[in-house]
Amino acid sequence: MCRDGHSASVALHHAQSLSGGTPLCHRGGRWAAIAVWPSIKALTQWQKGVIFAGFAALAAVAVIAKLQKSQHEKALEAERSKVRLLESQMHTLAAELEAQRDRVKDFDQLKSKYDKVVADMARVSEEKALADKQIQELVDRIKVAEEHAAQAAAESKQMRDKVAGVKVTGVQEHVNNDVPAVPASRTDIYDWVNLYKKDQLIHFAKVYGVDTRKGQTKMAIVDEIAKAIYSPTTGDE
Repeated sequence: MCRDGHSASVALHHAQSLSGGTPLCHRGGRWAAIAVWPSIKALTQWQKGVIFAGFAALAAVAVIAKLQKSQHEKALEAERSKVRLLESQMHTLAAELEAQRDRVKDFDQLKSKYDKVVADMARVSEEKALADKQIQELVDRIKVAEEHAAQAAAESKQMRDKVAGVKVTGVQEHVNNDVPAVPASRTDIYDWVNLYKKDQLIHFAKVYGVDTRKGQTKMAIVDEIAKAIYSPTTGDE
């Protein structure tokens, strides 16, 4: 190095100046002459060799430093390439992660819809069970109502039979056991309309010698029987 502490890269210029020229040193962007030993001619051949060897060593160090710097820059560029590759891979992974998030979002939406369908099915099942229960209760009520209606009809029939029995009590039965006794009053015979069926009334008419016609009503048949039994003036036998 020169006395001013400049880089060893300029040592070669010092060596070149030993051939007889003025030694140079790089200052402030320009080469300037510097003071060296009093005279290169005063040095022995051995001293000159030592000086040249030192400058050559410095030059070699500068070359090695330059090579190391170049290798370092190449290694640094390789590392930068790796970093760029890793950054690219990170961007790719980020895109894939975002896509996965979209899939997860879609899955969450589908799961939400599925849960809603399951909840609706459970609600419909509960409503169906409640409707089945109400229908069964209604069927039971109808059954009870039918039983009550049948019981009421039976009681009504018993009452009608009882009333009919009261009307014929004390009246002499006809010689034909399947024909009721003639009521004492012509008005009472018309109760037969409600007490007997049409085929029974037709049978009674035959017993009393009354002709019947197809399509006659029960009232018309009883009226013909009454005409045959009772006197048209008094209403009695």
